[in-house]
Amino acid sequence: MCTHFQRHSPLAAKCSPVLQLARDLKKILGYAFLILPPYALGGGLLDLTTNQVLAEIMEEYGNSNAYAVPLEWNVIGANVAVLFLEALIFHILNLLIEYKWLQCLKIKR
Repeated sequence: MCTHFQRHSPLAAKCSPVLQLARDLKKILGYAFLILPPYALGGGLLDLTTNQVLAEIMEEYGNSNAYAVPLEWNVIGANVAVLFLEALIFHILNLLIEYKWLQCLKIKR
């Protein structure tokens, strides 16, 4: 998807690799930041809303199959999976702390 600037500018050849690098970096950082629960939740809600709005706009122009199933991996599936794993890990950590199973790791002086 090229913008008007990218198609008609003499700088397009120079900017294209930089824009592609920025897109790749955004994708990599998006997966890296999924370990932060607020980012995973906020990004998932944003992707869900974007999917719904895009489907409504495309439906007005006659493209009725633009709606993607929300729990697909590329919509919010990755976010939900990461949040589930984080909840499981934090719950187990909480149980270990509550039942004092982590005291065996305490450094003795």
